[in-house]
Amino acid sequence: MRLTRIVASAMAAFVMAGALATMTSSPAAAQPQPSYPPQPPVLTLSDATLVVGDDTTLFGRFYGPTEIVDITFTLLSVAAGAPERASVRQDTGATIAMVPVAYPAFPPLTATTNAQGEFQLTFSADWRGVWQIRGVGRESGVDATTQMTVVHRQLPVTGSSLGRQLGIGAGLLLLGVVLVMLTVVRRRRGGVRAGTA
Repeated sequence: MRLTRIVASAMAAFVMAGALATMTSSPAAAQPQPSYPPQPPVLTLSDATLVVGDDTTLFGRFYGPTEIVDITFTLLSVAAGAPERASVRQDTGATIAMVPVAYPAFPPLTATTNAQGEFQLTFSADWRGVWQIRGVGRESGVDATTQMTVVHRQLPVTGSSLGRQLGIGAGLLLLGVVLVMLTVVRRRRGGVRAGTA
């Protein structure tokens, strides 16, 4: 009987220890499972049309958790709407070939995602043109693209600065002509005589 109590107490202790271990050591069951199928990665910009020298932020989502993303820039066109010419005709009538000119490029960048597979990266838009931005995850191999347009800074339009000055000058010239004419007419009528005070 004494042995039975000892065995029953030991079994109860093992059952309690097992139950306690099961409740405390299964955090995987409480974590949310990733969606299936996984969503493709997405790249977005805080502003897709920029002026040379402006900063923008690139946002990436749906990459792997704590993954390094390689970001590259590809120039699609230097100026939107500018005709591309292979040759040009000179004044003499001769035709010469146009040679492509080397154009500066954005350096490749890297970003590291957080535990949710998201990142944000701020950079300066230093070269004009239409650019394709591509982000490729190093581990997952998934990639996404977006585009940005960088334009030259426009000078502010302040109106014609000469118009106002020309108007004032013409008005003063007209006033001077009228005053000279009045003086001449007055002298001819005898209103002003020389030598009288």
